[in-house]
Amino acid sequence: MEEFWVPGGGDNRADLAVVDTKVRGFELKSASDSLARLPCQVTAFGRVFDFMTLVADSSHLQAAEILVPGWWGITEACSGQNGVTVRQRREPRENPGVDRIARLMLLWHCDLVDVASQFGLTRVERMPKARLRELLSNAAADTGTLDDIVATALRSRPRAKAALAS
Repeated sequence: MEEFWVPGGGDNRADLAVVDTKVRGFELKSASDSLARLPCQVTAFGRVFDFMTLVADSSHLQAAEILVPGWWGITEACSGQNGVTVRQRREPRENPGVDRIARLMLLWHCDLVDVASQFGLTRVERMPKARLRELLSNAAADTGTLDDIVATALRSRPRAKAALAS
């Protein structure tokens, strides 16, 4: 999914998100991009992505290694006469700090209601999203189960289905 919205104040969007059993984010920084927003992106993306990779032009690598946490992967993109080549500089590791409430903020109200029904919660259709997220976070003793349900809901979105079909 391109331009994947992430909660956390401002207009934080990961350039690309891949949702399978885990939620993986990719942020792209070309030579003409600035790294000024990267610290805010690191905070926001760290709340929801299981794995995160920065794909950056060679000119950004030194600063990027300081700005992104150790669990982020870093891939170098080099422009040359034959196009762009990429080289993995650091493999991404699993994020130790995913925030369950922030992960639930990725879901629409109708998704939250569907998830609530999977946990046996009833009469939730008219509940505000914040209350639904709180209930679901408390109802899901097993974080893995909640993560699977969120990933399934994200993959079922029309835009995600279109991306899978192409």
